[in-house]
Amino acid sequence: MSASSNKSPAGIVWFEIATDDAERVETSYPRLFGWKMKRFRGNSEYRHLDTGGLDALPGAGTMKKAPRPLEEERKCKINVLNNSLASS
Repeated sequence: MSASSNKSPAGIVWFEIATDDAERVETSYPRLFGWKMKRFRGNSEYRHLDTGGLDALPGAGTMKKAPRPLEEERKCKINVLNNSLASS
C-alpha cells in the first residue's frame, strides 16, 4: 500500500445533531449560522442541514435524541412496581 501524496488535512464531511427539540433546532440554527434546513419526506424526525460549505460539505442532519438506557430501565422498573402494587 502506497502513502498518499495529498498533504491536505481531512475535513468534516457529515455530522449529526441529536436533540430533544427538533423544531427549535429548525428555527435557531439557520438564524445563528446561516444554514439551510430541509425535512426529509416521509420522516418527520430527521432534517438535513446545508451548511453552505464548499462542494456542499460538510453536510449535517438532526434527529431525535435516543433515550438514555438508565432512564428507560428506571421507567420499566417503575411500571413493573406499579403493576405489582395494583394487582395486590
